[in-house]
Amino acid sequence: MAHESGDFKIPLAVIEYPPLDLYTDPADKKKMGEGIPYERARLYNLPETEM
Repeated sequence: MAHESGDFKIPLAVIEYPPLDLYTDPADKKKMGEGIPYERARLYNLPETEM
């Protein structure tokens, strides 16, 4: 809407997508482009108590 009205310009948009499948090992998933290395992606699968 801001773009259409021309009232102001948005300099930056931060878009964050939550991990949706924390059960499957990242190495078993289809690789999409560069992405996050498997070792780092596995950290998202850990329960908070193991971090």
